[in-house]
Amino acid sequence: MPSNASEVSVTTLLNRLAADAAEDVSRGGAPLEVLSWLIEELPVAALVADDDGRYVLTNPLASTLTGYSADELRRLSVWDLTPSRNDHEAETLWRAFRQQRAQSGDYQLLTKAGRVVTATYAARAHVLRGLHISLLRSEPS
Repeated sequence: MPSNASEVSVTTLLNRLAADAAEDVSRGGAPLEVLSWLIEELPVAALVADDDGRYVLTNPLASTLTGYSADELRRLSVWDLTPSRNDHEAETLWRAFRQQRAQSGDYQLLTKAGRVVTATYAARAHVLRGLHISLLRSEPS
């Protein structure tokens, strides 16, 4: 994986990560262990959610971006980090994401401090069975 986020887009990082994850799991690696190893040193925030939208794995930059520790993030869902959440709308968007399989663009994220930050993101549903990953990079404010 590249080490300089300014040189590589989050979409490019996501594509490389997805290919590496699929290859490693096909060789017998456990999905969460494979993803944990692949995202740990990424130069962007990484959040892995299960089918219910609950975070199951994060990297250190996800904690930096959100203000939550890794343990706290694993007790949250995608809706907990979405400002002005509307549960019905959020559920509809989550289902649409899982059907579309990929999204990218800008996303507003609610930090632990209650601040809203905008991050550039790329996300892939079903990066591995039942696991969905988002890579995010926020410009310094």
